[in-house]
Amino acid sequence: MASSIYELYGDLWGTGTPGLSEDVGKSLKPRSADWLYRAFAQCGVSPNHLVLDVGSRDAGHAIELAKRFGKGVGFAIGLLIFPFICFPILGFGSAQYHA
Repeated sequence: MASSIYELYGDLWGTGTPGLSEDVGKSLKPRSADWLYRAFAQCGVSPNHLVLDVGSRDAGHAIELAKRFGKGVGFAIGLLIFPFICFPILGFGSAQYHA
């Protein structure tokens, strides 16, 4: 098993795109809780506000999963907001998975 992106893709990785390796490296490092608190404070969100965290990566996965079960974007939103209801519907309902 390859241990790095360079072993997987060799010379193809990052050719023609200066700084790509550095950008990917930065994006793979999680941000600290302190950084998130400061970012929210700058946006005007205080501790007594309710915040819904739906990452774009998660939304993309939910949409793809819903499509593969023959469902629409509305159901994908349900997977994000009400996973405890929508995942059992997929698992125990009549929907069929299409790869």
